[in-house]
Formats: sequence, structure tokens, C-alpha cells
Amino acid sequence: MVPPLVVAAVLAAIAMGGLQRAQSSGATPHDQEGRAPQHQTNDRADHDPLALLFASASSFLGDAPAVEATATAALCVITVGLVVLGFRQIGTARRQLRAYCLVTSARVENVGVGQIPRAAIKIKNSGQTPASEVGQWASMGIDQFPQTLKPPASDDSEALPSHPLAPGEEIEATPSLGRSLNTAQMAALRAGKLAIYVTGEIVYTDIFGIRRNTNYCLFAGGPINIDRGVMSAYQGQNGFT
Repeated sequence: MVPPLVVAAVLAAIAMGGLQRAQSSGATPHDQEGRAPQHQTNDRADHDPLALLFASASSFLGDAPAVEATATAALCVITVGLVVLGFRQIGTARRQLRAYCLVTSARVENVGVGQIPRAAIKIKNSGQTPASEVGQWASMGIDQFPQTLKPPASDDSEALPSHPLAPGEEIEATPSLGRSLNTAQMAALRAGKLAIYVTGEIVYTDIFGIRRNTNYCLFAGGPINIDRGVMSAYQGQNGFT
């Protein structure tokens, strides 16, 4: 909001401009009858605080065009400030009200020799408004730890159909490796040399019609005990718009 003192200063400047115009249209130095009212005005200024304020400001600011120019410049600055503030408030409101479709939990299951690992990825709209046209895909792969390549897409890569997601509502993705683990892979997973990775993307449209996306890369194994089944975010490959 514009400070009240700034508004008062602008109004005072405009008023002083009008006062000076009125004085300049009055008596001249050669008009003897016009000198007495000017003397009386000065006497009133000695006793009237408002008149004294206007008289002092007039002598400080100069002639009426300068006062009007100052008032115009002040109004321009205030207007620009209000426009900037308005845009900032719109951006803040959008950030507070938009949908946020994010991964809230992830686990890996069926990890053992001869078993086909699968993940349970919970995706939740943590925002205050619905998300529309929500779609997502997820893929599981196995690689060394630290990661050397992007996890390959498994034969059972999952893509969920597009649908709306209300605030607080969840969906689940369950990508699998598509093949069973052998003895060597299981030993390397338990030794922390290998890890199971899940990469995915969530796409949706928020209430303002803006297309959003969330990218994620999760892993189990490596420094995380594979038998716990907990998946964690892999550094540097997670983000959202």
C-alpha cells in the first residue's frame, strides 16, 4: 500500500500550485490598493499554521509549474510501484493456490533371487486446487552405484492414463524391472555395488491453465540396505516446475 504521508505530500504539492497561481493572478507592485490585502495575507500566515505551511513550501519549491511537475513525477512513481506490487501479489497467489503433484513415498518390493522387483510410487496433489490432465510414466532399471548411465527402460515401463487429481488425492505407479534377479546381482545389491533405480515424470495442468511437470529419480541399494525396501531421491535428478 502507498504510505499516507506520500499521498498527503502529493496533495499538498498540488494545493500549493493552485495557491501560487491564485497569488500570481492578484495585485501587482504598482497597485497600491492591492498591497494591503497581500500584507494582510502575510499577517494571517504568521498565525495560521496551514497558511504558513503552504507559504513555506511555496518558497521552497518555487513556481507553480515546478510544483506540478513534482506532483506528476510523484504520482508516476506511485503508479509504477502499485503495478509492480500487483504483479508480485499475482505471482504469490499462484504459487500458494496452484497444484503440486509430487512423489510422497516410494518402496521397492520382491527383491530376491529369482524374483521380479517392482516399486510402489505414491504421487499426491499437495496443492490447494485440483490438477487436470494428470499423466505419468515410470521405469525401473538396475545399474552400478554411483550411477554410470541413465537407468534403462524396463520391458514393463508403466504409463498411467490422463485424469484429474483433487487436492490431497493420491495415485500409485508400480513399475517393475521386467526380469528376475540372479544370484550375482543380488549379491552386488547387498554389497552396495549395484542399485535399483526408478525414473519417472508427472505432467499436469494447474488451475491457471499452466502445464507443469515433476521429474524424479529414486534408488534402493548402494548406501541404502536393499533389504529395507526403502527408496530415496537420487541427487541432482529431481525437480518440478
